[in-house]
Amino acid sequence: MASTSREDLKHWADEIFLHSAKAGSLLLIKSPLMLHVSPHILDGERQTALMYAALDGHSDIVQLMLDLGVSINIYDRNCWSPLMLAAWNGHVQSAQLL
Repeated sequence: MASTSREDLKHWADEIFLHSAKAGSLLLIKSPLMLHVSPHILDGERQTALMYAALDGHSDIVQLMLDLGVSINIYDRNCWSPLMLAAWNGHVQSAQLL
């Protein structure tokens, strides 16, 4: 059985964090944070958990990311900000938070 490196575990925790934001799971997103995953991580498209939460209208996760100090002034590869993603998709509550 192959051993898992520290880097593999970090990558796994980062992925769980981003996928939890996409899924809107407040419970799941807190687990990687307890493992000291940075709430500021970017995926390959330069999107943050805040962007994924805003995109899908998960206002509870948007609020958590804001409470953790995640910047609202970041843009993904397509030059979309969290506010633009929330507004474009009609998520008024998330847009108001941003």
